[in-house]
Amino acid sequence: MDKKTGILDLTLSKRTELIKLLLAACILAMGTSLIANFLTEYFKAKMIVSLILGGILIIVVVVYFIYTIISEAEKEIEIEGLIAIEKKSKNVCPILRYEFSENLADTMSAVFLENEALKQYWEEDFKNKKTNDEKKEKVNNNSESNEQKKEDTGYYAIIRVIDDKSSKEKKKADKILEETVEYLIIEQLSMHLSTYFNNYGQDKFIKEYTRTDFPEILLQNRIVNLLSTPFEDRAIFVKAGMTKNPPEGEIISIYGNDGSRFTRFDLVLPKGSTIKRPSDGILTVENNRIFLQIEIKYGGFASALPKGFEQNYLGLDIRDLDTRKLDITLRYKIKPLALFYRSKWNYHNWVDSFAERLIEYLSFGTFVHNVNWEANLTSIITANQRRRILKERSETENAKTENNDTVSNN
Repeated sequence: MDKKTGILDLTLSKRTELIKLLLAACILAMGTSLIANFLTEYFKAKMIVSLILGGILIIVVVVYFIYTIISEAEKEIEIEGLIAIEKKSKNVCPILRYEFSENLADTMSAVFLENEALKQYWEEDFKNKKTNDEKKEKVNNNSESNEQKKEDTGYYAIIRVIDDKSSKEKKKADKILEETVEYLIIEQLSMHLSTYFNNYGQDKFIKEYTRTDFPEILLQNRIVNLLSTPFEDRAIFVKAGMTKNPPEGEIISIYGNDGSRFTRFDLVLPKGSTIKRPSDGILTVENNRIFLQIEIKYGGFASALPKGFEQNYLGLDIRDLDTRKLDITLRYKIKPLALFYRSKWNYHNWVDSFAERLIEYLSFGTFVHNVNWEANLTSIITANQRRRILKERSETENAKTENNDTVSNN
């Protein structure tokens, strides 16, 4: 993220510009007052009016500049991700080089390996969906048999779907996906903060928050609770003998050959920070200077892949794939009173770089751009056309050769 696009750098630079402007205004005012001294006798009777008018003008200018700074101290970013699910296996299909998709597939495999109940909830929702699809297909087949004599006409329907959250309860499979996405975002935040504060050492202004500091998140998110539970308290690692001869040093994460995993849940943040989960799919990080909110919106709605992507990149038929849309809204701002702080902003600059990291990690559009899919698709189409032409030419030449051989034999 460019320095001028991050709200911390941008806002602080605006604040510096305001201070410079006020100093320049004071110097200019002093010079102007010296020039205007000779007019004071003429305006002596109107000095109070002039003072009030001048004060109002100064206040208006200052308020205007403060407003521009505060209005630019808040940012909202919309990120659109994509989740691909194979219909036959009911598993999340990992899209190679799309980091979020690969991590999502691995994480859900690890969860289902340890928690049979969550796996059953996931599969039951897909069975119900499959049953409904089969019923629809049966009705369509009956309708087609009754309309055989009519002209075969195809139709496309454009439908607007209104998601009424008050009357529609989320399916269990959707809740599992949402909680898994939430876990992955927390994991990315944890890694980003650890990297950012890596060189700070035992700094008195930062603190490492562990899973015991976030009881509400552990209670409300089953995925976070399961995968961050200490490995010595989990049967899958106890049976594997991990607790008998644990490796030396502090264990950050464990990845088993069977797909099992453990990730330590810790966030390094400025002291006084709070991490909350006010409702499903919403995470907040707040301290006396900044406020960060991450909102996950997943309704199970369908999404479209770029042309030719499923066949040429995933190696799957479009009918075997269920693609769904994932929306992430990132909101962060500098609190108004924090603008009066002059130092220690280096403890908060991680917000802008984390926003950049989240876009790189989650955005499917960014992934498509990075792999240069449009150019690659053009190359694939060109190569296929060339192979087709060469094949047709070869078949034509073979046919001519066979005809010549037949004529010679005759």
